[in-house]
Amino acid sequence: MLYHQSDYEAVIKFLKCCLPSNSPEHALVLVGHGSEHPAFSTYGCLNDMLRRTCPNLFLGTVEGFPSLTDVKEDLVKARAKEITIMPL
Repeated sequence: MLYHQSDYEAVIKFLKCCLPSNSPEHALVLVGHGSEHPAFSTYGCLNDMLRRTCPNLFLGTVEGFPSLTDVKEDLVKARAKEITIMPL
């Protein structure tokens, strides 16, 4: 699903539609399974692109990077007061 840059852009465009509100205090956290396989770099790439285009949309994984600890730190920095969690 995520191979070319345009694939990532299409996924991000869709994910923007999933945001629960336009409030900067309301964050959407996407949680993927993650992996120790080299393909885990897909999560890092998507996370980087999300950070550049969607300040209140965060990505974490159960295994690998970005970790849930990373997401927690990002949410604190963003001062999110309300969080919606969605599987990726």
